[in-house]
Amino acid sequence: MNGTIVCVADASEGSNAAVEVARRLAGRFEARIVLVTIAAAPPFPEARNGSGSEEDHRSAFGDPAESVATIAADEAADLIVVGARGGRLGRTLQSSLARELAQTAPCPVVVVPPEVAGRPAQGGTT
Repeated sequence: MNGTIVCVADASEGSNAAVEVARRLAGRFEARIVLVTIAAAPPFPEARNGSGSEEDHRSAFGDPAESVATIAADEAADLIVVGARGGRLGRTLQSSLARELAQTAPCPVVVVPPEVAGRPAQGGTT
């Protein structure tokens, strides 16, 4: 792939699982990760790691789905990874962010249930 994976990162259990899966995919496909944190308002000017880094960090403000979709488009992302909200119910009824991204994103969206965190990678690679 050698592309870009955008991953929504916050402190939730579902987000932690999404970051873990995004890192596995990035390792497998030699892709770069852009971790996106969503906030109500910008606390300071956006800072990004150097262009040679494996992970970049971006902050999104305003409507979460629109912001993540815009960042994905700006980054020419190949994939968006987002966590489902907790437990079995979260797996069945995806978060509104995941649903909206599935409708509006410029690339495929992977929704990761929190139960995936800590599981060994499938297929024998990490």
